[in-house]
Amino acid sequence: MKSTASHALRNDGVILSYSLFVFCEGSCAQSQLLEEHFREVFARDPGLGKSCITLDLFLPEPEDIHLFDDGPAPAAVLEFSSTEVASLKALVQDDVFQQLCVQAPRSLLSGNSVTLGLFRSLPFPISGSDSVAPRRAGLSFLVRYYGPMPDEGAFQDFYTANHPPILGRLPAVRNVFCYLPQEFQADGLPLSEITLINEVVFDDVEHLNAALQSDVVAALKADSAQFPPFGHSTHHAMRRDRLLGKAGD
Repeated sequence: MKSTASHALRNDGVILSYSLFVFCEGSCAQSQLLEEHFREVFARDPGLGKSCITLDLFLPEPEDIHLFDDGPAPAAVLEFSSTEVASLKALVQDDVFQQLCVQAPRSLLSGNSVTLGLFRSLPFPISGSDSVAPRRAGLSFLVRYYGPMPDEGAFQDFYTANHPPILGRLPAVRNVFCYLPQEFQADGLPLSEITLINEVVFDDVEHLNAALQSDVVAALKADSAQFPPFGHSTHHAMRRDRLLGKAGD
């Protein structure tokens, strides 16, 4: 799947970056197995930690989230990030990556799905700031949007033009990101069907829940009512930890 949104490049001085996501769908019990697997794998350096790539591990936040009950969160999510999209495309073709980050998790998940997606990252400043801060706070609220959509580009354009500035007004919000899917060679690997990811970052789940009870939520709901048609979305709070690379990169 490829983004058809019209804004091909940021022109506000923000460095263009990309993320390769590995989504591992499963249960909370499987989440612990995946965490142990990924931490052991990257602690011994399997040769995937190139200097231009960082890696974050997302795990489900166990506490309840106000407003949303979208079913189980992913058991784990990996995010490989780089300013060099070619490095991420090459990573997908690496046999070690496929074994450790796709095939092994799929075995641990006992038949549940593991899917990949390559995305372009769009960071947005929060209210009161003209610049984008590094992502250092540890709680990410991930919203994933799926089709069917009559016009994916129209949805992506409307969303990125209108929703992030409102999200940036949430109390105690640290970061706002959108991720737009890009084409890449997968050679039979399972691909996600996500059309857009939104990530809103907070210090912890308490600050997220407080934000979801704020007056800003009414503005978000009003904007959501204007979205071009789409299939469905999921909302999940995930604890995030840097496994490779310097924190805040």
